[in-house]
Amino acid sequence: MNPNRSVDGQPASAPSGAARVVAIDGPAGSGKSTVARTVAGRLGMAHLDTGAMYRGVAFAALEAGIDLGDGDALDALAERVDMAFDGSRLLVDGADATEAIRGQAVSTAVSPVATNAGVREVMVQRQREWAADHDGGVIEGRDIGTAVFPDAPVKVFLTATPEERARRRSDETDDVDLETLAAQIAERDERDANRAVNPMRPADDGVVIDTTDLNLDQVVDAVIALVPWVGEDRKSRPPAEPEPAADTVAEGTAPSLPRVFVRPAQPVVDAPALGIGARLGYRAISGTSRALAKVAYRSEIMGKERLPRTGPYILAPSHRSGLDFLLAAMVTRRRVRWMAKESLWTYPALGSFVDVMGGFQVNRGTADRRSLRVAEAVLADGQPLVVFPEGTRRNGAVVEGLFDGAAWLASRQRVPLVPVGIAGTEEAMSTGTRLPRPGKIVIWIGEPLWPDVPRAGRVPRREVTAFSDRLLPELQDAFDRANAHRGLTTLG
Repeated sequence: MNPNRSVDGQPASAPSGAARVVAIDGPAGSGKSTVARTVAGRLGMAHLDTGAMYRGVAFAALEAGIDLGDGDALDALAERVDMAFDGSRLLVDGADATEAIRGQAVSTAVSPVATNAGVREVMVQRQREWAADHDGGVIEGRDIGTAVFPDAPVKVFLTATPEERARRRSDETDDVDLETLAAQIAERDERDANRAVNPMRPADDGVVIDTTDLNLDQVVDAVIALVPWVGEDRKSRPPAEPEPAADTVAEGTAPSLPRVFVRPAQPVVDAPALGIGARLGYRAISGTSRALAKVAYRSEIMGKERLPRTGPYILAPSHRSGLDFLLAAMVTRRRVRWMAKESLWTYPALGSFVDVMGGFQVNRGTADRRSLRVAEAVLADGQPLVVFPEGTRRNGAVVEGLFDGAAWLASRQRVPLVPVGIAGTEEAMSTGTRLPRPGKIVIWIGEPLWPDVPRAGRVPRREVTAFSDRLLPELQDAFDRANAHRGLTTLG
């Protein structure tokens, strides 16, 4: 297809504006539109909402009575429809469709339109032409950094928890309840992530920002910090009026710049698949373990608010007992994965149990490259991972002799390490003990530590070693605090 008209209805021109594109991707309710408009205003750049374009085609299809299952008719419509942005208004064939495209009818119709390969081909071409006409711009959508502008210098993927995204959408509409919105968002996510043409996903070299607990200023500052040409020619561009922040920082204080997950290149293996049986088994076992720990060990978990709510991270616990892997998994309701010594699979029943609990084999004492690749894949898949930096069970109150595996994985995948002190397990089930004894167990979660490494490319070995050196006192502090809260200053 060769569409002969751009987004604004003008003759097509060669798409050459990718050099100054800020690509903002993400699912519904992640904050794309508000962030993109505000970033564009702050940078004095043009803004394009590509989702509105697909909604515009859906609106035109409904107005024309076109069957949404008729791909050829949708293709022809996309070719001929005239769309123009007039400030914040969208004109479709001259009619103001700004409010209509956000209504329930268009929201229901837009998915079959947006997943149509012919429609996407036409819209992508128009989006590239728009960027060429505007010397780049801040462009938002669901595949901007992966398909429309894969060479864009700034690629951001915004996300948030499903609950938060549904809440945000409920604030924008009065005719749909929160539960229905959550179901619609989950269904749309599933379709977008699995569609055959340009599925929604972060670009391999993009930056993932979880907006769940961030205000608008924080997200905008994080995006602008990635823009290489900031300050280069701002004086020559008249600044647009920025969107007001819904939740701004206190007057007189500088907005804090959040740490964000910088998505590295994809690992060479896939994360181990989890069947429905394993997921249900994990939920049952972890729930039972929490209940038993409360009764038998009067367990307490301190600092759960310091855990990242979403995204990948590495739990780095102290290790004094065979109970530690179950206790480490208790700190979060999310399913965690963990490296386990290969000898556990010597016994089939035990190996099956470890499989259900998210373990995968590692050959301790060697540089087990396969297990490290699996661990990378787990993190790249967005899952939390447990790695015991001491390598094996130790005795006593002193944390020492850390291996570099945890720091290496965190540095390679650009994710935080979370030190976790577990006190009381040595008395409950020390090395050589067959059955656990009752007592008190305290788990202390420390502040997440981010790797100080380049955003992309090779991680210097010295930086990995330095990261392990940073982890050591923080893990010791978490272990000391767990022991102190348990009522002990040392373990003997």
